[in-house]
Order: sequence, then C-alpha cells, then structure tokens
Amino acid sequence: MDVNDSSMHSPPIARSTVIAARWYRALAHIVFSPLPAEAVRHHLADLTDRAIDLLCSDAQDEYAAREIGARLAGMHLLHPEVLRRTLIVLGSEIATDVPPARATALQPRLIALLGTVAAGYLGHASATILREQETIRTALLAERERTAAALRESEARFQAIFSEAAIGIVLVNLAGYPVEANVAIERMLGYTREELHGMVFTAVTHPDDVLADWELFESLVAGQRDAYQMEKRYLHKDGHIVWGNLTVSLVRDAHGVPQFTIGMVEDVTARKGIEASLIEAQRRLAESREAERLRLARDLHDTAVQHLLDINRHLSETRKRAGGHQAAEVPIATVVAVQQKVQEITAQLRGLVRDLRPAGLEEFGLIAALEGYVADLRRERPEMPALVLDARGDDTTVSLGVSLPLFRAAQEALRNVLEHAHARHITLSLRVHTEDVVLSVRDDGVGFVVPASLGILARAGHFGLVGIAERVALAGGQMDVTSWPGEGMVITVRLPAARQGDDDGRDDSGLDRG
Repeated sequence: MDVNDSSMHSPPIARSTVIAARWYRALAHIVFSPLPAEAVRHHLADLTDRAIDLLCSDAQDEYAAREIGARLAGMHLLHPEVLRRTLIVLGSEIATDVPPARATALQPRLIALLGTVAAGYLGHASATILREQETIRTALLAERERTAAALRESEARFQAIFSEAAIGIVLVNLAGYPVEANVAIERMLGYTREELHGMVFTAVTHPDDVLADWELFESLVAGQRDAYQMEKRYLHKDGHIVWGNLTVSLVRDAHGVPQFTIGMVEDVTARKGIEASLIEAQRRLAESREAERLRLARDLHDTAVQHLLDINRHLSETRKRAGGHQAAEVPIATVVAVQQKVQEITAQLRGLVRDLRPAGLEEFGLIAALEGYVADLRRERPEMPALVLDARGDDTTVSLGVSLPLFRAAQEALRNVLEHAHARHITLSLRVHTEDVVLSVRDDGVGFVVPASLGILARAGHFGLVGIAERVALAGGQMDVTSWPGEGMVITVRLPAARQGDDDGRDDSGLDRG
C-alpha cells in the first residue's frame, strides 16, 4: 500500500488527548519542572498534536520534529528517563487506533519522527546544560576572584597589624620554633627574625620559667586547650631580663587539626620595675616603722619606766620610815594609793614596751622571744585555751629582719585566735631549716570558709589575717590559711632563713644587733 494514499491522511486526532495524559503521567514523578502542572499538560497536549500532524502529513518536516524535542527540553524536563519514556509513549500510542495496514506503512515514518524528536531533545538539552555550566563556571570564577580579593585584603590587614603592632607577635610551629616574628618582638629581645627562626622559644626564656611555659605549650599543641596566658621572663640578647605578658593561641585547620600557634607579648618590664620599687618602698616603710617602734620601746624603758620605778622605790621607803604611823605631811593611805597607781602605770608601760619591742628577740633569738611571749600570755590570761609551743631548729642563724616579721605574725595570729576562734587547744610551732623558717598556728576552734581573696575579709572589717599577709609579703615570704567551719584553722607562714642585705650583722631597720 502506498504510504501517501488518501486513506492515511485522516489523523487520529481523537487519540491526542489520551496520549498527552499518558505522556504526562509517565513523566510526572521522575523530574521537576518549574512550570505549573496544568501548563505542562497543556504543552504536552500541543506537542502530541504536532507529532500526530507530522506523522500523518505528506511531507516530512525535520525542523518541526526537532522542535518537539527542543520544546520538551525547554520545559526543563531534563532527565535521561524523560527521553526514554517519551519515545515509549509516542511510539506505542500514536498509531494504536490506525488500521494494521496503515500502521505498518507509517512505521518507518514513526521511527524517523521519534529519532528526530530525540535529536531535538538532546540538542536543546545539551545546549541548556552547557549554558548552565557556563553560568555556574562564570559565577564560580567571580566568587573565586571575590574570595581571593577578600583574602588579599585580609592578609594585607593582618600584615599591617603584624608589622606595625606595638606588642610583639610571633608565629611558632608545633615544635616550638618561631616561623615569623614582627619588629616589636625583635626590639624586645634584641634578635633578628632570622636568628629567632633557628631558636626554640625556650632558648630566650628565663630558666626559672621554662618548665611552666613548656608544659602549657605542650598541652596547647596537643589540643587540650585553645590558649594560655602567663607572665614570664625573657632573656635579651645582651643578657638582661625582659618581663613579658604572654598570650598564646592555637590555630587549627578546617578539620580541627592544630597547625601552629600565635603568641602576643606585651613588654611589662617597666611596670614590673615600678611594682618592685613600690614593694621595696613598702618594705622599707614597714621596717622604718618597726625601727621606730624599737626606738620608742627603748626610750620608754630607759626613761619613763625607770623614773616610775624610782618613784615607786622612794614611795616604798617612805612607807617603811612611817612605820605604820600617820605622817603629819602625807597620810600613809595617800602614799599607798599613789604607789598603786605608779605600779599600774609601770605595768601598762611595760606591756606597751613588750608590744613595741619583743622581749629578748634581739638578745636571745626568736625561740626565746616566743617562749617569753607565750609565758606572758599564760600569766595574763589564766583562763585561755591550752597553748603548746613546739619550736625546733637553730635560730641563731636567723636575722632580725626575718625573726621580727615571724614574731609579729605569731603575735597577731594568737591574738586573732584568742579573740575569735573559741578554741580549746592552740599549737604554735616553729621549724628553722637551712633554707627557710616555717611558723604555724593551729587551733580547734569554730573555723570559717576561707575567701578567694583575703581582701574580702578586709572589706568586712576583719584586718588581722590581712595584716599578717601584708607583713609576710613585704618580708619576702608566703602565708597560707586553711580552715573550714567546725574544723578550726591553720595559719602557715614561710620566710627565707636569710634575706639579701641581712648578712652584715644588722637588721633591716638599721639597728645594730651586736
């Protein structure tokens, strides 16, 4: 049968609606189109009509066939399964109701039509994909350029900060070697950055600070911490000490793996010098006050007390001469009253002298002075708690500059316990070692919660422990307080056995011990 027979020119129009519906259902769940569903159905119905027209027309229109595939791809139905299902639906449905003889005659044209539709779809899809790829590539290149520009700007800012910063900045690798250093750190330490590159950071660290710094650095590079801060001493290239306030931070990569560290060092040498001068001035002031107390005690003992003792002696002789009879000039009762008053004043002055100048401290040493003080307390306060003195060691090597602060600490600590602890037992112990002297006062009283800072006690009006701590600090020592409610208190004071300047036979107040 001739394909162009007029009996073949009646297109199966009634089938177009059914074919379009099946085509839509075949594609609906495999790909997303930005067009509304109704619009997609409308386009597929129109494409179905065009395909039927092309199949039944006398002339083959390859362009129109390619346009069907192109329009399908133009709806953004871009998926490999779209083309396969399209070919199945159109190939199986378009000629379904056509008589067998005519269907056989149309088969070659149907195959050619479907091939051309496929070519149009693939051509348009490829062009669309290429355009989108180019758009993406252009966007990526633009973003890369923006990122690179932002990175260059960030690096420029960092380099400006790094180079011009007033504080020292150094980048250190995980092995502890500087890989970059700014001008400030070069000025601070006297080394060039090239010299620093070949030196582990401990080489410019004071020996007394190496262990603490290295332990913190190791925990940092191990990822156990993100940063640390400390005040440390550096060794300048010419040998002098530079104090620095160091802050070190760890830099990690995108996966959290440590890469290197950034250290920032503020030169605080001047501040440290001022602090040392202030501490020295406070120490000298305290020593001057102690010297004045000693001088006043001696003056009172050598003048006022001696005069009162002379008056008391004369009054005693007057009473003896009276022989128990009333003298015409001065009644004996008046003499007795005056003598009692003189004795009271003498006792008060002696107590003041003892407070100002610890009895026997200069002449016999710290242990003897503590023994005398404890004996006086027991005599003056017979109702006081049981007090035990446990002193061991050779105190003849302890200078007055050390023994006097320790005595004052014991004096103030015992007063504090007697006034506030409500204790039943008190132990005052002293241990004289070669390198240091340790004094402690222990009681079984009410105890208290030790605050984080003794300054809190001062703000609450309790100055006893604060005064001891300040006196001990000025003498170059340390004080520790441990206590808990209901468990009593322990005050421990530790001072070096000898201080610089104490080896010339004189105490820090300028008073000759000999």
